[in-house]
Amino acid sequence: MNVEVSATLTRLSKEGRVSRIRIGRKYLYGSTDSETLKRQCCKKRDNLPADWGETMSAVTQTFLQTLSERNRRLFAGWFSLYLGDGGDQQSAQLLKMSRSTVAQGRKQILTGEFEKDQLRSPSGGRHL
Repeated sequence: MNVEVSATLTRLSKEGRVSRIRIGRKYLYGSTDSETLKRQCCKKRDNLPADWGETMSAVTQTFLQTLSERNRRLFAGWFSLYLGDGGDQQSAQLLKMSRSTVAQGRKQILTGEFEKDQLRSPSGGRHL
């Protein structure tokens, strides 16, 4: 049965009756209860291809090589926060970093104690 449900799900999400999480270019709709939503996300993750973790690890390692040491640490800290309980350990294993480096990045993000780079100088940009 092919039924158009996107408008209904979007409306329910805006009303707070379902949670909506963007994963890539698609959305995952689930419970508004955080614990139930975690279980639902795990079930969705369990249906991924067997080599998905290895593929994502390789992609992540390639991405990390483009970042400075400080930005790698901040990314690892953010990822730890994203993962929740046990995030430092899981992030360290996936990103091949020490747990203390991940914890330091997490603390910097939570406290905001890091320099925010500007891509251009304050007067940078196009001058006509």
